[in-house]
Amino acid sequence: MAAVLAGLFIVQIASFEGARQSRSTAETQQPTSDQILVSAPNISGFDRHEQPYAVSAAAAVQDKAQEGRVTLESVVGTLRRRSGELLNLAATTALYDAKSKVLELDGAVTLKSADRFVAEMDRAQANLDEKLFRSDEKVVVTFNRGEITAGGMEITDDGKRILFFNGARAIFRPAPA
Repeated sequence: MAAVLAGLFIVQIASFEGARQSRSTAETQQPTSDQILVSAPNISGFDRHEQPYAVSAAAAVQDKAQEGRVTLESVVGTLRRRSGELLNLAATTALYDAKSKVLELDGAVTLKSADRFVAEMDRAQANLDEKLFRSDEKVVVTFNRGEITAGGMEITDDGKRILFFNGARAIFRPAPA
């Protein structure tokens, strides 16, 4: 009987060690005493034109000293234009300000419109309420008939106005015969 109990005890210890080693990186990040760590956070709402937006992340950290500002990791989001078209964004990290509804995106930032374009840059700022998107970094926009490279880009007026600046260069491919 003692041997059976000892065997069960060893099995329990082994399974505990295996479970402890398989924790995700979000669980192993330990916030400091003045931070709050959240796994799989979601931010959603409506812009000033009553169009929905949703942003999610793998993890979030909020510093008590910066009330209303949250650092997000592995960020993805969807914005809807008044036309119904969806814009998808993604970034490695972001800083979200709940008061201004601004996302400061950083690292492998992409903005996609299905079947229209893909914009890639290192950093950008997205105002979720105004649906304003701006990057002062090099941006490459590819679309089915060409590519635009510029030192920066700004999208305003619900996506109707796109401004490229700081040395824009466009390459257009001819339409198929």
